[in-house]
Amino acid sequence: MYHKYFGPTDYSFTLGNYHFIFINNVENGYSLSASQWKWLKNELEKAGELGKKPVIIMHAPPVDPRPGEDHSMKLADGEKLLKLMKEYDAFGIFSHIHIYWYGEKDGVHFVITGRGGAPLYAKPDEGGFCHYVRISVDGGIHVEPVKVS
Repeated sequence: MYHKYFGPTDYSFTLGNYHFIFINNVENGYSLSASQWKWLKNELEKAGELGKKPVIIMHAPPVDPRPGEDHSMKLADGEKLLKLMKEYDAFGIFSHIHIYWYGEKDGVHFVITGRGGAPLYAKPDEGGFCHYVRISVDGGIHVEPVKVS
């Protein structure tokens, strides 16, 4: 029904200085198919040709930032995604892990914002709090978590 009313789950658009790339990495076991990898690479190249910063949005993040935890993409795919993101200076917005986390892994900046659908996966001081994230792309990417009760 989603596809009928809204269209594909892999899509992109350009807005201002950014090229937003949405990819469904849920249906393939938290990885991407060969055709999705090809499409992603083409979209990253397109962003470069347009002079836009790519922003990748997926459900599962490339890595789990919590020490000793593994609630992310399959290892090889996560490493491949981080490498592409670093090569094309892409920013990432992910979910899947029910925490707030914003930082850098292997030179790639991304945010994890996930609260709905399951209990929180960490203590409040480790990102386990109810929230939404306000992301501003005016003069750079700015990330602000907003706590809710």
